[in-house]
Amino acid sequence: IPDHAPRRDDLRVAAVEALRRALRQVDLLARFDRDTLIVMLADTEERGAIATLERLRHAVVEALHGGGVRPRTTAGVVQYRAGRHPGADEVVAEAEAALYAALSEGGDCTTTAP
Repeated sequence: IPDHAPRRDDLRVAAVEALRRALRQVDLLARFDRDTLIVMLADTEERGAIATLERLRHAVVEALHGGGVRPRTTAGVVQYRAGRHPGADEVVAEAEAALYAALSEGGDCTTTAP
């Protein structure tokens, strides 16, 4: 990595900071794995979540673009439904399926589970 290139960890921190600024206090931002974050939006239906995640993706791109980086941000959306998701594992599995569906379409987008 060239000396002037931002470090990957620095980019992660900048992305998280951009997300924290863009989220409401009632929302939750958590780390899922090294490169994946979970955003839980309180009292938000699927259509609203998609719009919010598009806004968040653009906030991250804008925050990192100043450093000469054009990040690819991809989001998978699932709306919790008690009858369909008896536990957190089912919600996470469906969100992962949505994320992988978005990535299989080339990423840099937001989509729901197939």
